[in-house]
Amino acid sequence: MDKHRGGNTCKRYSNAQVVYAKTDITAGSKGITAFIIEKGMPGFRTAQKLDKLGMRGSDTCELLFENCLVPEENVLGEVGKGVYVMMSGLDLERLVLAAGPLGIMQACLDVILPYVRQREQFGCPIGNFSLYRIVLELYLLQLRVQPKLLCRQNNVWEETDM
Repeated sequence: MDKHRGGNTCKRYSNAQVVYAKTDITAGSKGITAFIIEKGMPGFRTAQKLDKLGMRGSDTCELLFENCLVPEENVLGEVGKGVYVMMSGLDLERLVLAAGPLGIMQACLDVILPYVRQREQFGCPIGNFSLYRIVLELYLLQLRVQPKLLCRQNNVWEETDM
């Protein structure tokens, strides 16, 4: 491999990572292969940390390849079948990423509830107005249902051979 690749998450501190590279430029998506790249592999290094808008809890940095020779045993799956390797991990990734917004929803609720109880308009708390009550009830419904759906999806994922 001999290219610059950026935007990979948590790679700066890991001992190995999965990298997808074009091995046949004429084959479209069938020309992508998945590789396991190990820390300290000749021709591979990490570069600057990249700043990003969200998900700051996971470090993102550039990966640099300069005449990096990847041994055949580091091919993940089959040559030209990297798209399938990539897609096989998306179910778990989506499941893991779905948990974050639930925490954000709860944090928002922790701010909203005291506000609608304290803020007064026309002599009474705004939480007494039907529009606010309906919106909050729908929000609370989502906040109660989503964790159950997430747990159910997790159970389904664990029961399958992935």
